[in-house]
Amino acid sequence: MAASRTRAAWAQAEAPQRMAAQADTSLIEAASKGRTSTVEKLLAEGASPDAKSAAGAPAITLAARSGYADTVALLASKDANVEATDGSGSSALVVAANAGHAKTVQVLVDAHANVNAKRGDGASALSLAKKHGFDEIVKILKDAGATG
Repeated sequence: MAASRTRAAWAQAEAPQRMAAQADTSLIEAASKGRTSTVEKLLAEGASPDAKSAAGAPAITLAARSGYADTVALLASKDANVEATDGSGSSALVVAANAGHAKTVQVLVDAHANVNAKRGDGASALSLAKKHGFDEIVKILKDAGATG
């Protein structure tokens, strides 16, 4: 009988951790699809704004990759780490600049992301924007003090 109570107590104590992990998984999916209202609901239910995918990509970077500026803004306002990097060493700002998402780049600059951030291979947000001819992003980054 004591063992049964111990297992039940263990399962009860572990339940909040399982629920948080599920909320984080759901948040990753919602962020990567730009479902801002779902992200907001999941954050209110206890999901971490710094949740990462199984591959290690932060929710904010996944949202930035697809240009979901409203989702990025929400995560940043909930104290998501705007400097967190994915498996390639890219921050949300680098990913957004490389993909040409000017509005998302502006949101991240406004959230005080490092405008001189570089990905794992040393390419900066500014150099990637220049390489792809994203003049609006180049201007946003330079106006915010990016160099190189």
